[in-house]
Amino acid sequence: MKQRRADEYYHVHSNYPAIIFGNGPSLDLVKGHEAVLNREFITIGMNRSWRVYPNPNYHVVMFHWEHLDDLSKGKWVPSTGCTIWAFKDYCEMYLREVSQGNVVYVPSVANPDEEMHNYNLAGMLSCDVAEGSFADMTGHFGLEVALYLGCNPIYLVGYDLYGGHFDDKLKPEDEWREVQVELFEYAAKQIKDEFKDRQVYNLNPNSVIEGFEKKEITEVLGEPGGTRRLVDGGTENGY
Repeated sequence: MKQRRADEYYHVHSNYPAIIFGNGPSLDLVKGHEAVLNREFITIGMNRSWRVYPNPNYHVVMFHWEHLDDLSKGKWVPSTGCTIWAFKDYCEMYLREVSQGNVVYVPSVANPDEEMHNYNLAGMLSCDVAEGSFADMTGHFGLEVALYLGCNPIYLVGYDLYGGHFDDKLKPEDEWREVQVELFEYAAKQIKDEFKDRQVYNLNPNSVIEGFEKKEITEVLGEPGGTRRLVDGGTENGY
C-alpha cells in the first residue's frame, strides 16, 4: 500500500455528503442502493462492512485483529481507489503486505488495554485526527475521519447498539452496550457544540442512540433498486 499523510485529506470533501457503514444489523438496509451510493456519496466502511459494501472510498480499522486478518490474508482486497485509515501502533504490521490502495496511519491517544469506561477521554472525538484519535470504538473513528474530510451531511447506517452485528447477530454484553451508547451520546453532543456547521443523521429510526437526528434510509437514498427521492419532492429514475 502507498502510505499517505492525513493532512493530504483535510477537508478534501468539504460539504459533500458521506455515509458511514457501521456493523450493526441495519447495515443490511444499504443493499440495493449501491448505484446511488457510488454516484452521490463519499462512502466510509469499517471493519467487516466490506461484506455488504466492498468498494468504499475509505475504510477504517483500529485494533481488532480479526478485521485486520481479513485484509492481510486477502479475504478482502481493497480497490485501488480505497484509502484505509488505521491506528499505526496496532495495524501497520497487518497492512504492510496489502498491495492495493492507500493507507493513512493515525496515532492512537486512547489505550485499548484499559476498560472502556475508565478512559479519561471516553466519548470524545478528535478535532484534528491527523494529530491523533481519541477513538476507542471504530464507530467513533469513522466519525472523526468523516469530520476531518469535511463531509456534510454525514449519514450513519449500522449504528444500532440494540445488540448484534449484520453478519453474526451476536449480542454484546449489556454493560458493554450501555457504555457504547453513553459514549455515542457524548460524541453527538460534542458535534453539536464544536462542529456547528455539520449535520449527522442516523438512518436507523430504531437505533438506541438518541443524540443524532433520525431519518428513514429511503428518505435519503430512495427505494432499493434505483428510484431516488429528490429535494423538490420529485423522483429520478434510472439508477
